[in-house]
Amino acid sequence: MYYSFQQSKISFEEMFLEIAGINKIMTYNFVLYMPRYDKEWDGDEMPDTTIANVEVPSDYFRKKSLIEIENQLNSAVIKHFGFRNLSIGILGIPSDYFTEEHDSELKITFPRYFRDEDLCGISYTCFGVRSLCVSGDNELGHMKHIDFGASSFDDKLLRDLEEIRTGEGFLVHSGASFHYHGKNTLKIREWSEYMNALEKQAEKDNTTLDKKWPGIQVEKNVSILRVEASIEKPKPEIIGEIKEQPSLFG
Repeated sequence: MYYSFQQSKISFEEMFLEIAGINKIMTYNFVLYMPRYDKEWDGDEMPDTTIANVEVPSDYFRKKSLIEIENQLNSAVIKHFGFRNLSIGILGIPSDYFTEEHDSELKITFPRYFRDEDLCGISYTCFGVRSLCVSGDNELGHMKHIDFGASSFDDKLLRDLEEIRTGEGFLVHSGASFHYHGKNTLKIREWSEYMNALEKQAEKDNTTLDKKWPGIQVEKNVSILRVEASIEKPKPEIIGEIKEQPSLFG
């Protein structure tokens, strides 16, 4: 079995609906967070600060977009922390988009502990999807995520995916590099094994994976990939699919 890349243009909403259909996902988990990604990070502290979580029913994407979820989450954060004087809110969304209410289908929660000094940089946040998801039988699972370090796409990226045996998925251009969203989800134990495989692949000298990313996600027991633009980063774009092809020689 070898992997090929098929160029295509689909939206994140379409991607999440397809993955939900394949795996019977009922609920996705999105997060508003401040990245603390430091190339010198040594594991002494958690690299990300979670500001808010939002549980989103998979069917929600049939009628609403990610940006609408982001706007509602943005407004909930502004209201929760009392930032009434912000002209530009979280993620750079203008205050004209603030709303007092959010859809009842969205379950928005805030962490119990949030440091006061973190509030100073709260506008510099990212909106991402967490790997953790809930299936129709209320079983917890994980989506397959990868953050690459390569700035350009070539066959080396496909060979890394083959070695990890990720299976089919979607390739996203994140701005500086690439992300991978797998089509098939994993059970909790399988996710730990998958992340161990990513860590080993990231240690190789010629890897296209981001060398720090797998270890950071393991520390959090969940992976996160950005799915919307932030003040500092462009909107990620799905550029195609990773396909499995049968080998001619078995």
